Amino acid sequence: MAHPFDLNVRLEEDAVYGFDLNLPLNEFGAVDLDWLQNMPERRVDAPVEGNQRRRDCPDHVRQQVYQALLQRSKNGKLGKKDTTIVSQQFGVKLQTVQRIWRQGKKQLAQNIPVKVPNLKKCRSGRKPIPIDLEKLSEIPLKKRMTIEDVSRELGISKSRIQRYLRKGLIRRHSSSIKPYLTEDNRKARLKWCIDMIEEGGLDAPKFKDLFDFVFIDEKWFYLHQKSERYYLLPCEDEPHRTCKNKNYIPRIMFLCVVARPRFRDGVCVFDGKIGCFPLVTIEQAVRRSRNRMRGAQAFLEYCPKRANRMFVTLQTVLKEAMKIKGGNKIKIPHMQKQRLEREDMLPLQIPCEPSLLAEAISSLPAN
Repeated sequence: MAHPFDLNVRLEEDAVYGFDLNLPLNEFGAVDLDWLQNMPERRVDAPVEGNQRRRDCPDHVRQQVYQALLQRSKNGKLGKKDTTIVSQQFGVKLQTVQRIWRQGKKQLAQNIPVKVPNLKKCRSGRKPIPIDLEKLSEIPLKKRMTIEDVSRELGISKSRIQRYLRKGLIRRHSSSIKPYLTEDNRKARLKWCIDMIEEGGLDAPKFKDLFDFVFIDEKWFYLHQKSERYYLLPCEDEPHRTCKNKNYIPRIMFLCVVARPRFRDGVCVFDGKIGCFPLVTIEQAVRRSRNRMRGAQAFLEYCPKRANRMFVTLQTVLKEAMKIKGGNKIKIPHMQKQRLEREDMLPLQIPCEPSLLAEAISSLPAN
């Protein structure tokens, strides 16, 4: 006779009853099968209380709750069962309904529009651990060049550093090496800034509009980089590039001549592009990129409005250089030139304070 229970059979996860050694036995010492057959009938289904997280009441529902309370109120007072009825109507806790009503009455007393949003926003969750970010300024610059360096020096996680960056508590700065200026260099730069002031306007000085200036500059381009990355097939040979010296990589030069663009009634009548003279053979672009269309040159496609904004920026740089006596530690101020250009309010000339001009002139030698 086969035993009704097999220990080698795996019980199903959904099974309510498994093999229980405490089951009652019959008169022969075996498990009472009659009791097992009648056992499901004795089972009582009890409600299971789930530990579900309560959701906050949305703002539009809170506003509807307040409107319902306002309709049921008489002379600013609610009945004895009004909050309970509204609570059952919207499925909101009674304490929440009462809190919404108190919040609305407080705003009515102050004669302001009633808004009953959830005040829990931005105040819930784990409270941030305070940290003194002033310690960052005491760390040497060489030890805070990467997020990992800052994380190690401050003893906090890198993700926390990222959050501080997004909030603006820490800012990222790229420092570039600038030419060293002697005292003669600073005076020459300061004199050139003063020469850019219009003559005869000492009471209300302003910089020249630069319409009668031509700017010439050259630019070198390397034909190859010292290190280049390629994508190859697994069986493809790796390229072998050589040159006599890494400091003598072939390069080409372009000489560009530009002036300030001119506009008439918002229409460009002169784009300021006098010429771009490369010391190479001119060829059209083979492929299209996001910077230029195929068959076009980047110099010819440069936007005249963008070039015009550069001349306004140049005047602001001249003004900032005068403040530091011809130095080159300049922080270009932001004046929202694109917005001013859309509103047709972009100035042609930047004003200069008379006191700043007088101080700059006094800094130069008497001759």
